[in-house]
Amino acid sequence: MKKLFFAVVVACVLLVAATGMFSAAAETDGGKKALPSEDGISPLPIIEPTVGVRESREDVVGTAVGLVSEFATSFDTGSVGRSCNIALAASNFCWLKVGEGERLSFNATVGPRTEQRGYHSAKVIENGEYVVGIGGGVCQVSTTLYNAWIRAGLSVESVRAHSLPSSYCELSQDATVSEFIDLVLVNDGDGAVYIDAEAAAGTLTFRVYGTPRRERFEFVSEIEETIPPQGETIEFVPSLDGEDYRVVRAARNGYRTRLVRLTYAGETLKERKVLRKDVYLAVPAKVLVAEDID
Repeated sequence: MKKLFFAVVVACVLLVAATGMFSAAAETDGGKKALPSEDGISPLPIIEPTVGVRESREDVVGTAVGLVSEFATSFDTGSVGRSCNIALAASNFCWLKVGEGERLSFNATVGPRTEQRGYHSAKVIENGEYVVGIGGGVCQVSTTLYNAWIRAGLSVESVRAHSLPSSYCELSQDATVSEFIDLVLVNDGDGAVYIDAEAAAGTLTFRVYGTPRRERFEFVSEIEETIPPQGETIEFVPSLDGEDYRVVRAARNGYRTRLVRLTYAGETLKERKVLRKDVYLAVPAKVLVAEDID
């Protein structure tokens, strides 16, 4: 069993480091071990999509579709479990076709993030804290997909921010997912679109292909309010190896933010639209205090 586990990890690392594109195959088994909520927020219903067939690259190349948008984020290939999770989740988006008027559920497409399905332990966000959980890193996949999608000028039915800002994207441009929180996209454009994902050399890229838009879009993350942390969290421990106290978590500001889409026709600004508003928690400092102080 240990040899098999090691082989799976090595295979995932090699996939992330070397492969250019992913297989279109996707598992559909229903694992029983649930992914910890990455935000600790009350559950939302998972919305089932109506998505068309998965096209092979050969089926798509040569058709009248062009690159509409793309978005990339970086990840640390030295974090083996997280890299494997990113590669595994992204592998579900190889020339994935979403027909005109159809909706795409991230959770229904990717499936449960469980050990049985090949996911590993890595850091996730839960209740404003970074903790270790199965499937850490999958939110980077949903976030990268989200950003490619909105840059294609397409609509989003359901998106939710993490409770803390993400290092791999701007404020109000993240898309958390969990067992109970879904990212749901809507193809309200003209004709079908195709989603393709690539993970190579520490870069995750999503591309959307379809009928090119005449408009050009820019996105601006704006901070409406900075929320200072209140007080500090104190935890008493038996000893700190001669120290009286130790700060184990620095205080972090919270934010009220919004994402604005600017639509241009050539160089002329045609529309300024607020797509979403979010709140990121302020986090107080955490201090350990030794009980054996003389």
